[in-house]
Amino acid sequence: SFCFIGAHFAAHEGEAKRKLRNANYQKIMQELQLGLRNFPLATQFDHIVFCGDLNYRLVEFDDSCLTALRNENVGVLLEHDE
Repeated sequence: SFCFIGAHFAAHEGEAKRKLRNANYQKIMQELQLGLRNFPLATQFDHIVFCGDLNYRLVEFDDSCLTALRNENVGVLLEHDE
């Protein structure tokens, strides 16, 4: 089973905003009431897909990021993670 969630997390750059985005996700997962109201959302679906403007970003995007994308090297991208 699938659950699709449309969301718009906190915008702009900065560590505080990144933490707020994570808090946006946690609040949705804890408080969204679907299906069986007394059970956590994550236990009711096989897959949960977040769609929308989640606002996670890289601080700087350069050639090393492009190369990392092509090579599926997540470690390099995490180095540039906001």
